[in-house]
Amino acid sequence: MNGPALKPSRGPCIAPQAHGYHPDEAVFCFDAAHHWPTLGRLKDFTGALGAALAVWAARDDSQAQPEVRQAANTAMDAIDSMLAELHAAGAALAAEIRESDDAAAVRADALLATLRRERPGGRP
Repeated sequence: MNGPALKPSRGPCIAPQAHGYHPDEAVFCFDAAHHWPTLGRLKDFTGALGAALAVWAARDDSQAQPEVRQAANTAMDAIDSMLAELHAAGAALAAEIRESDDAAAVRADALLATLRRERPGGRP
């Protein structure tokens, strides 16, 4: 098998075909919750949101049900918290992308410098 070795993890696996790798190459696994703690928090908020929405959906508007109104508040709080987590995750991902792009630029610059030294006239 060519390519990187399979890494054991409790996290999801990414199919190599989705990233342009040949089907007989390794499937990449990673612990997403470890790398992105936001995912674990989103799962918690999703559970709270689901429970709160179930209570809200079963409401009886013909009678007073303060616990149902509280469930609606809980659902809104969960949605607000999820949006904040997603915003933080987006900012963190953008920073990682910039860092990765900067590293790629350094590698490209090093490659071009090597080519300039090796070729007559100093041009790649």
